[in-house]
Amino acid sequence: MKEAKLIYKVDKRDKDKEIEPACVVRFTNGSIGNKLECEIFKERSKKILTAKTPRVSHTGTCGKSKSARYFVGVLNKEKRLLRICDANMFVMSASVKGDEKEAETKELNTPDQRKNARMQLTEVFGGKLKKRELAANERYRIDDDALVAMKARTVDAKNET
Repeated sequence: MKEAKLIYKVDKRDKDKEIEPACVVRFTNGSIGNKLECEIFKERSKKILTAKTPRVSHTGTCGKSKSARYFVGVLNKEKRLLRICDANMFVMSASVKGDEKEAETKELNTPDQRKNARMQLTEVFGGKLKKRELAANERYRIDDDALVAMKARTVDAKNET
């Protein structure tokens, strides 16, 4: 087995440029889908990362910490060299989409509103079994328009005979 050499250096040509560290992300509620829209914002000494999916948005911060420093290794398989790079660690927490002010004043008057709110909470914070049940319910749900069209076809077929 060949050994890889370890390299940790800053290229002298790039000293004028400030190299952005890599972003390492950990989601508190487990893994999520592949379709994410990510943005990084700088606010004073903190960096804020937002990742959005169609139903859930995740936010995480990364502040400068002297006690903990993170690194990422990049292996060049051809040259068998491992390059070590600085990294920022973001711990992402989920929040249900919607305006926070709206969520405070929003009243759930109808059963459909309560059901939708419960489904969103289950999708974000629910356990594996509940998430699986929710996915199965969505998969086998019949659309109202399809049901009306099916009823109309059945009535038309009955009238023709």
